[in-house]
Amino acid sequence: MVDYQPAGFDDMFPTINECFYEDYPWKGQKMPDHGELWSLEWKYEIKESCLALWTYGVRCHIYLRKP
Repeated sequence: MVDYQPAGFDDMFPTINECFYEDYPWKGQKMPDHGELWSLEWKYEIKESCLALWTYGVRCHIYLRKP
C-alpha cells in the first residue's frame, strides 16, 4: 500500500490512437494506443539533484532522453 497516486506522464509518440502509421519512415507500421514510448522500460540516472530518463523506441527506432 502506498500513500500517493502512482501515476505518471505519458509520452504519446508518434501517435495517440492505435493505427497504422501513414507516412515515411514508419509507413504501414502498426502503432499502439498512446504510441509506444509510454509503455517501455525507461532507464534513469541521478546526478546531484537532477534526474535524467531515456528509452529506445522498438517500432520507430528512436532514442528519447529527458535531461
